[in-house]
Amino acid sequence: MGDSARVCSEPVDGGTDIYSCPSSSADHLVVMVHGILGSVADWEFGANQFVRMLPDKVIIHCSERNMYRLSLDGVDVMGERLAEEVAEVVKSRPELQKISFVAHSIGGLVARYAIGRLYSPPRRKTIEDPLLDVHNDSPSGTICGLEAINFITVATPHLGSRGNKQVPFLFGVTAIEKVASHVIHWIFGRTGRHLFLTDDDEGKPPLLQRMVDDYDDLCFMSGLQAFKRRVAYANVGYDHIVGWRTSSIRRNSELPKWEGSLSENYPHIVYEEQSKGSITDECADLSLMDGDSDMLEEKLVRGLTRVSWERVDVSFHGSRLRKGKKDYSTAILEKKKAANRLIVDEAVNDDNSVVSMNPETMEKLQLFRGDTILLKGKKRRDTICIALADDTCDEPKIRMNKVVRSNLRVRLGDVVSVHQCQDVKYGKRVHILPIDDTIEGVTGNLFDAYLKPYFLEAYRPVRKGDLFLVRGGMRSVEFKVIETDPAEYCVVAPDTEIFCEGEPIKREDEDRLDEVGYDDVGGVRKQMAQIRELVELPLRHPQLFKSIGVKPPKGILLYGPPGSGKTLIARAVANETGAFFFCINGPEIMSKLAGESESNLRKAFEEAEKNAPSIIFIDEIDSIAPKREKTHGEVERRIVSQLLTLMDGLKSRSHVIVIGATNRPNSIDPALRRFGRFDREIDIGVPDEVGRLEVLRIHTKNMKLAEDVDLERIAKDTHGYVGADLAALCTEAALQCIREKMDIIDLEDESIDAEILNSMAVTNEHFKTALGSSNPSALRETVVEVPNVSWEDIGGLDNVKRELQETVQYPVEHPEKFEKFGMSPSKGVLFYGPPGCGKTLLAKAIANECQANFISVKGPELLTMWFGESEANVREIFDKARQSAPCVLFFDELDSIATQRGSSVGDAGGAADRVLNQLLTEMDGMNAKKTVFIIGATNRPDIIDPALLRPGRLDQLIYIPLPDEASRFQIFKACLRKSPVSKDVDLRALAKYTQGFSGADITEICQRACKYAIRENIEKDIERERRKSENPEAMEEDETDEVAEIKAAHFEESMKFARRSVSDADIRKYQAFAQTLQQSRGFGSEFRFSERSESAAGGAGADPFATSAGAADDDDLYS
Repeated sequence: MGDSARVCSEPVDGGTDIYSCPSSSADHLVVMVHGILGSVADWEFGANQFVRMLPDKVIIHCSERNMYRLSLDGVDVMGERLAEEVAEVVKSRPELQKISFVAHSIGGLVARYAIGRLYSPPRRKTIEDPLLDVHNDSPSGTICGLEAINFITVATPHLGSRGNKQVPFLFGVTAIEKVASHVIHWIFGRTGRHLFLTDDDEGKPPLLQRMVDDYDDLCFMSGLQAFKRRVAYANVGYDHIVGWRTSSIRRNSELPKWEGSLSENYPHIVYEEQSKGSITDECADLSLMDGDSDMLEEKLVRGLTRVSWERVDVSFHGSRLRKGKKDYSTAILEKKKAANRLIVDEAVNDDNSVVSMNPETMEKLQLFRGDTILLKGKKRRDTICIALADDTCDEPKIRMNKVVRSNLRVRLGDVVSVHQCQDVKYGKRVHILPIDDTIEGVTGNLFDAYLKPYFLEAYRPVRKGDLFLVRGGMRSVEFKVIETDPAEYCVVAPDTEIFCEGEPIKREDEDRLDEVGYDDVGGVRKQMAQIRELVELPLRHPQLFKSIGVKPPKGILLYGPPGSGKTLIARAVANETGAFFFCINGPEIMSKLAGESESNLRKAFEEAEKNAPSIIFIDEIDSIAPKREKTHGEVERRIVSQLLTLMDGLKSRSHVIVIGATNRPNSIDPALRRFGRFDREIDIGVPDEVGRLEVLRIHTKNMKLAEDVDLERIAKDTHGYVGADLAALCTEAALQCIREKMDIIDLEDESIDAEILNSMAVTNEHFKTALGSSNPSALRETVVEVPNVSWEDIGGLDNVKRELQETVQYPVEHPEKFEKFGMSPSKGVLFYGPPGCGKTLLAKAIANECQANFISVKGPELLTMWFGESEANVREIFDKARQSAPCVLFFDELDSIATQRGSSVGDAGGAADRVLNQLLTEMDGMNAKKTVFIIGATNRPDIIDPALLRPGRLDQLIYIPLPDEASRFQIFKACLRKSPVSKDVDLRALAKYTQGFSGADITEICQRACKYAIRENIEKDIERERRKSENPEAMEEDETDEVAEIKAAHFEESMKFARRSVSDADIRKYQAFAQTLQQSRGFGSEFRFSERSESAAGGAGADPFATSAGAADDDDLYS
């Protein structure tokens, strides 16, 4: 339940409260009501979950008045008891403001009865009921004077039973249920009568029937109506002991099938329906006939659905089926539970040699107070300490101070393993040196002032390589254990010799920046699992492979874009496994002397085998092992041959693993890429959003961040960034923070004021500025910018905007919707139409609106004189787009590279055709998981190859015609929205006069008018300066400077030069093409499903080739 929550053991008038803490600000009462023969214990898990998730917001009250046999007394008697119980709890807690009910099985009926009893109508008045001595001024009424929030029922049988197949132990057999209705009261007393609607002895209708309306002083439906949300859960799979099969507001015939799951997170949810408005009683009132179960069911359902409900149907059996097999691909990363693995907590006392644990934990580990223990942390670090018992320490935690944590390379909340260490000997001698930056200005003898008091009669254990902090006088000095005798660790006894001669250790030598562990690598969870399987298992447990009878892997090739973390992963693996790490940087082994390069390579492998277990890491392996048939130098070929023989010659169990890293895997000799040499090739790709967030958290863990920094938002906005780019982003944000303080920092000063340093923190604004000036490194050579064009810059074209939003924006912003409907989104759009109508502008706007990366490809730039180079350019652009997904690839002037095949005569070996073929295969081969969209723009759609225009490639063909009058008005407004325009300019008159003008023509009119206004303004300034120089004494205070703006006269002058760039003949050509397309897609305009088509008059004889009115409207994209 967390530290801040606890269960109160003393009952409050027959109930149990679970609340945040005695001083809690919680004001929301949640009443939990159990089912038949139930008890408070039924809610233990549920109540704890509520408190854990809402620690200071809710007070949970589990009802105790109707436990066990008391639940057979009837719904009405139990409801009265619950009403009294709730009223007493509310009275004892004056801070309460809100109330909710959570009820299981028959508890839902009891809760509804109590709600009807506790309800107060919305008119302000004092209720005279002794239970409800409260005032009421809620607009929808209150429950016990509190605002009603949620009413949640789980598997509650609100229907009758006859024929409704509700009760699991009767298997839903109608005949058995009819018999049961007469004998059920023998087992379940009055409650059984209420459930089976056989309680009409007093001449009244059955209780459940009365509970679907307000009745006498019991406002059942008004009470339900007062709640903001009503949620009903039903178990439709008949597969779990959560109670009844149907719930209150779903007829038996309406129960959904549970083959498909709605949510991966909640696979047992079969069907979920948000609340609709209240269902009014449209049909005539149904008279009840004895034994007519359908009528009875209808009556009760329709009564209850007069208020709106959210319905959730669950099936646990279905969820087990859908979950399928466990995914073992990341099993190696799962933390294994063990008694000796404890969570690191902050120490109470600050002793460097002591850790404390709960006495029960010590008992489990068979440790006694004062025992010396070995602690193992991260990056193969360990240290030894003395164990003490501490009753205040929680299980399974271990308290240690900052010094011990630093030696183990762990933080608070990390896990360390504890081992007995019985053979620690007293030390003969230890060699200890101080760290240089902690002894600056310290005078006197360090041994007498610091070390002697620290070790005197303390019997402290020390470990070689550990640092420890000693406080003495006014200063703290940090020391390092250089050597111990006996080796590794010992206890410093009174007769141990302590040497402290020697040069102090430099801090730079101590803070090794290359010491990285698994925690310093983010965004590559699955790849890390694969690497750890292939590296750690053969190095640590080779017997695993031996027992199965296979040889362990020898080599791994890591490939991926620069900056994705390949070298970092290799270093982390070496540090965490404790293996000897031998790094070969490709070019380093090259030598001008014959045979020396191969000799260097042999020496590296021999060195690694001597120091096994070891890892040989070959960085930039493509530089020393290129394809032999493509290299001209003899040296490279010999090196490749030497590497092949060395990797073959590695003994299977010599504990040596070779890791290669490259960002050009296809340049490596294929003989290296077979099983037995590089057994596994692992793609270290561009991280997704979750991966980027991991990387950002790693890079900012030591940064001083302001509270407003939203790392989730930054991760969302950094599409295509690799780890190195995110590190650069954090550095740039920090630099931005420093720049802001430069006005108060003097570079000439030797030190900076501590106050200035303390006031510095990186804010969200700094990150935003850094984002604006950084690009993904994979795309630096391709000009990738998110344009700053928005929808407001585009006048008209509303239908086009909507179409584009659905095609591009929805898959980027709502990918889960496409998953839910089981369909991949459309990938391509072609804009065609006269020049100057806004095709390029639209592509820029959509890339900006969904914050996708934007690569603009100029068609003619792809074509080169070299054979095969043009296709390689296309491949490269698509690879870059996939790396920086989500990405919009915009092909301007598509007709230049996508003309119909066979039409280009005399070009260099059919380069244009090959480029088009490459384009088609890239668009087909685009991985559905990568969000890459292609937008083409052309004003010659008639010459584009039809294969490109089929569905699945550029499937959305959008005609962008010349703007109509309303759109021309919008374009004028968009062009002039940042300009000062005089009131005498009538934009509507301009829009009316510019019939046949394109958007570009209109922009040109506005630019020319603006130019005239600027010219006039400059001339006025010159004239004013001239008059001032002629008469400097003249006072000009009374001369008011006229506000510069574009006047009607400027537009009139501009219109004299206005021209149409698109002729009528061109427009007719585009319209003819659009009409041809429209006719080709009008095949299904009259299609209807059979039920509808039978009822539709005259549907059968309609012409399937006729263009429907709806289709005609479709192309008028300015409407």
